[in-house]
Amino acid sequence: MISMTGLRTLVFSSLLAAALCFGYWKYRGVDARHQELERNQQTIEQVRTEVRDLETRLEQVRARNKALENDPVEAEAAARRIGRTVRSKDETVFHLDESRLTPAAPAAPPAPPAPPAPPAPAAATPESANPAAAAAPPASMPVPQQAAPPAAQ
Repeated sequence: MISMTGLRTLVFSSLLAAALCFGYWKYRGVDARHQELERNQQTIEQVRTEVRDLETRLEQVRARNKALENDPVEAEAAARRIGRTVRSKDETVFHLDESRLTPAAPAAPPAPPAPPAPPAPAAATPESANPAAAAAPPASMPVPQQAAPPAAQ
C-alpha cells in the first residue's frame, strides 16, 4: 500500500504537471495556432480548387489551339477576330465605334421665358424725376457700337 507521504508526493507532482501544461497551453497560444492552421488549410483548399480550374482551362485552350492548327478556316477567323487583319490588299476593314451607335438621350426642351418683372412705382425711383436719365442705359451696362458703313472704292 502507498504511504501518506507517497500519496502527497504523487498529488503534488500531478498538480505541478497540470499547472505546467496549462501554462504552456496559454503561453504558447495553442488555440490561436490551431485556428491559424485551420485558416491555412482552408486557403490551401481554395488554391487547390483554383489550380484545378486553371488546369481545366489550360486543357480547353490546348484543345482549341490544336483545332486552330488543324483547321485553316477557323485559324483565319480567329486571326480576323483577334488581330482585325484582312486577307488581301483588296479588302477594306471598317472599325466602328460602338459607343456612337447607341442613340443619344433626347435633349431637354428649352425652358419657358421668364415672366416680365412688374413695373416699379414711379415715386420710388430717382430716374422718374429726370426722364432723360431714365432713357439712358446705366453706366455699368455697355453701349452697343454701330458698325461703320463700308467704304466705297
